[in-house]
Amino acid sequence: MALFHGLPPGGALRALYEVVKRFPPDLQVDLFTADLAPVDRFTDLAAGTYHLDLSGSVASTRSYELPGAARALAPRLGRIGAFVVGGEGMRRVQKQMARDINHDGYNVAYVHACRFSLSVPIAEWLTVPCVFYAQETRRVGFEAQPHRVSQQPNRQALIRLLRRPYESVCRRRDRRAVAAVDRVLCNSHFSADMLTAAYGIDPVVCYLGVDDNVFRPSDELPIGSSALSASPLRVLSVGALHPVKGHDLALAATAHAASATSARGELHVVYERERPGYASELNGLARSLGIELRLHRGIPDESLAHLYRSAQVTVCAARLEPFGLTVLESTGCGTPVVAIAQGGYRETVIDGVNGYLAERNAASLGEGIIRIMRGDLKTTPAALHALVSRDWSWDVAAERIADQLRLAASKPKSGERPASSAPTGSVTTEFTGPASTSAVPHLKEEAQ
Repeated sequence: MALFHGLPPGGALRALYEVVKRFPPDLQVDLFTADLAPVDRFTDLAAGTYHLDLSGSVASTRSYELPGAARALAPRLGRIGAFVVGGEGMRRVQKQMARDINHDGYNVAYVHACRFSLSVPIAEWLTVPCVFYAQETRRVGFEAQPHRVSQQPNRQALIRLLRRPYESVCRRRDRRAVAAVDRVLCNSHFSADMLTAAYGIDPVVCYLGVDDNVFRPSDELPIGSSALSASPLRVLSVGALHPVKGHDLALAATAHAASATSARGELHVVYERERPGYASELNGLARSLGIELRLHRGIPDESLAHLYRSAQVTVCAARLEPFGLTVLESTGCGTPVVAIAQGGYRETVIDGVNGYLAERNAASLGEGIIRIMRGDLKTTPAALHALVSRDWSWDVAAERIADQLRLAASKPKSGERPASSAPTGSVTTEFTGPASTSAVPHLKEEAQ
């Protein structure tokens, strides 16, 4: 299997890492990647400080350099220019990768989005069967973007105007690339609906999981038993420093709950990458609300698990989050969540069981925090951990995805010879829609 990804640090890369290291021995994985350092540091998607290394889980790694022009021009063109030049450079790199994958006779290619194109251009040039794990649609092309208070409206309008022609090209390329994929997998039924609406396809839902050996509790007291008397009120929010992740809303919710309970509020934010200037915006908001804001960048899993365990509540306020590993990790650590009743959160948060679903406003989220603080959930950290340990396993996720890769590699395209009679290195397939969706975990059934 040829594996390609251009993912930045974050939940998608974490999911890929956890799945690949659990693939069965009969799947030999060769990793195809690109050295993005020359342009990474000039973009919004600059890499974080903590990296997940896939090299120990693959048979070999082939790294490609961006074209010399891209490396030379990017630093001179500013943030947006570097993003465009990096994207065009990555298209050339992925075209060469596809040629090499086709030539070397792989049974299947397993591809993930590129951080510049937010799509999979490599799929256009692959002749071997191609499976795309889509964490989300190319959201920048299909959704309205959150408004940033610090940006002047005239400047925002000018940026949108300048980007419109290139964005139109990117949308056409994105649809063409997804149409070239033989089989599309995704992380939730919400994501499947969004992908169907955007591309007219029928993805297969392959749920993700959590490492319950790392994300586990250390306290057996009932949830909320001592929270009201604890000082300060410690809340956690996890995700890139970007307006779409809702850290500003988590700050406001923390302030609401702290005010109502006369507690001193703290919000801890864990992130890997930052939209330039957004940390300053959050710090200013925290000062105005009287909340202590602590930012943690690029920390390992053990430190993240410690922060989950030391928080009374994890707030998940991202806009239309496709899935949200944060919910599973927090629940695994025995810390309940309060999440926006949108997107994939509705598939991982069982209202009144491992937390509460709330409206998208500070008061509703804050009331959820208060309910958890006073012990309304009537549960324990051990009980929360048991939920994710049983229903959200990385081993099961890896097995599902491996099965889909085998299916893609085994089905010939219409009108062509089966794989068994095809020339060496020329295994092809057609996308026939989902064989079946994965079994939905039992959390909702038991809650009902």
